[in-house]
Amino acid sequence: ADLLILVFHKIITCGHHRLQPLFDCILTIIVNISPYLKQMCMVSASKLMHLLEAFSTPWFLFANHTNYHLVFFLLEIFNNIIQYQFDGNAHLMYSIIRKRHVFHQLSNLPEDPTSVSRPSRKRTDQESEQQIFS
Repeated sequence: ADLLILVFHKIITCGHHRLQPLFDCILTIIVNISPYLKQMCMVSASKLMHLLEAFSTPWFLFANHTNYHLVFFLLEIFNNIIQYQFDGNAHLMYSIIRKRHVFHQLSNLPEDPTSVSRPSRKRTDQESEQQIFS
């Protein structure tokens, strides 16, 4: 399972942008095996926390209307591991406690329309600039 998490992390973080539609499938695979992860190494736990940290930033969440699914899948992974395999996953618990600010930021996401529309407006401005330079 550690190898699977490390490979999927590498695909998500360093892969080509054309692989982005597969992120849901990749995280679904990890969700499906997460209740059976008896012991996870520190590197795998850190990689899962890194994905949550990257996917829960406001600019990423509000950039696309389906990006929240990725955060949901990661939270489901953590929930399954905590619920079913708590005893053997001390490294993940340590990573969650160490990165608790990520969960605080996620719970305090902006809800006002100006904050929500700002990231998507920046994205469309960047896309229009790229079309101009192309």
